[in-house]
Amino acid sequence: MDHDPAMIRAFAARLAVRLGLEGEVRCDPWREGASNAVWKLDIGTLPAVLKVGKLPDWRRLGLEASVLRQIAGRGGPRQIAEGLAGDDLPWDWSLQERIEGHHPYQLTAASARELGTTLARLRGIQFNSDLTFQSWREFVTQRIRSPVSRCKTAPNDIHATFSALLEDVERCAFQGDALDALPIGVVHGDLIPLNVLETNDGSIWVLDWENPRLGSACWDLAGVRKAFHPEPAAWQALLESVGASVPPKTIDFAEALQNIQVAAWRAETWWGRGIRTAGEFFLEEMRQELADARRLLDGIGRG
Repeated sequence: MDHDPAMIRAFAARLAVRLGLEGEVRCDPWREGASNAVWKLDIGTLPAVLKVGKLPDWRRLGLEASVLRQIAGRGGPRQIAEGLAGDDLPWDWSLQERIEGHHPYQLTAASARELGTTLARLRGIQFNSDLTFQSWREFVTQRIRSPVSRCKTAPNDIHATFSALLEDVERCAFQGDALDALPIGVVHGDLIPLNVLETNDGSIWVLDWENPRLGSACWDLAGVRKAFHPEPAAWQALLESVGASVPPKTIDFAEALQNIQVAAWRAETWWGRGIRTAGEFFLEEMRQELADARRLLDGIGRG
């Protein structure tokens, strides 16, 4: 179902009254995502964003609201209100504080330290008992096996490359139970520059908490390294502020899995769905991700 702008604007006005917020209400489309649309909402002097779901899946916005309420504005936007689809609005929705800033495509030592402090805070978050999560080991196992089934439509040589890599993943997966020894907490799971915001005072804010899960800090650390390519000083500051002793090869393993995942998504999109608008660049990126995964897994194997 497409969103009706007039319906959403009328809902925003009613929501302001319900929350006891005074002032002019301005509500305009801002961003479109796969699972929701984001509206820029100003109620008097309150800057906010209204997320309106596209999928019949309250779990995503509900989990995000649970995380943000416990972060309580310390590294993530403040959660204001949320609700299920109903008579008032036929889509799930979530209202959050709007943070103004820019997306840092490179991390300084100071910004990496701020980001690490937020990641460290995640280890103390608890969820409602009716929300269930896979264990870290189950999560990793899923990441090991899903790419093969998703890439059956790829040519034989590409499929063979995935299969060989995943055999190495199985071999390296739980060496010495390294993963089990790490602190378990909430994992953001998608720490890319577009989900990190830096404000004018240098504060770092993490956005889009729709896919949190229980897991090891190494998953988010590997994601930061893959997405931001931090310089040594920034990387060291990040590790120190996270406050967990994470074996380097465990981070290598998590990054190898992420490379395989992204390459599998590209393969599925290219061959399975027949979407070839990205041209040869798309294929080159996939080859690079597979090569990076091979390098990281070989390094683990030599250990």
